[in-house]
Amino acid sequence: MNTKYEDIIKFQYSGSQRHDKMSIEARAAQFAPFAALTGHSAAISEVARHTDSMVERSESRSEVLDRRYAVLKERIKDHPEINIAYFLPDEKKAGGSYVHIKDRVKGVDEYKAVISTYSGKEIPFICIMDMWGDIFKDME
Repeated sequence: MNTKYEDIIKFQYSGSQRHDKMSIEARAAQFAPFAALTGHSAAISEVARHTDSMVERSESRSEVLDRRYAVLKERIKDHPEINIAYFLPDEKKAGGSYVHIKDRVKGVDEYKAVISTYSGKEIPFICIMDMWGDIFKDME
């Protein structure tokens, strides 16, 4: 062999005299995913997240809710506390989830067809599956 490094090729490397040996974890971190894959696991989790489909109300359920909606509009000045079960559409994907709240009603917007509550929610009437409370007791 006739190379210019022939005199040092047989020496055993003993490591750096100035720096400590790098840990296996630190060495592995050098090969971690780059920023191009940032958010990949979040995207996979989002796809795996379950959402429900909105069930269409029956005609009889719609009639009951229409009557309760009329009572609510009549008694809106009292700002009654009611329970509302409704479908909340998901902001990121198709479907959503069913939610139940108990709150005081702040107002009813017939133009937008929403019920607004004191906690700041605006619930579209079309998404409401059930409403109950003391103001509806006389109906039953």
